[in-house]
Amino acid sequence: MRFGRNRAAGPSDGYGPGGPAGEHRPGGPAGGRRFGGLAGGRRFGGLAGGRRFGGLLRQRRFRLLWIGETVSQLGNAMAVVGVPLVAVIVLHASTFVVGVLTAAG
Repeated sequence: MRFGRNRAAGPSDGYGPGGPAGEHRPGGPAGGRRFGGLAGGRRFGGLAGGRRFGGLLRQRRFRLLWIGETVSQLGNAMAVVGVPLVAVIVLHASTFVVGVLTAAG
């Protein structure tokens, strides 16, 4: 399964000692880049540099999940208001029927 262009090479991708083609990437499984490709194996720079803001919002899969959940919650909120409103306006439902619809939903 392909997860995207920037997926780091890992033990299951066929590269490295004992891979299916016997290939070996120089510098280890990440192609010589340790810890996300930052020089010297450091994850973050000092306080003034090196760290990028955005966190999870930089991840495409997280953004898709977040947008999907947001749309789902908006749909749920509209249903909570919309179903009783339609029952009252279109069906001329009584207060009891609106209460039953709200409890069932």
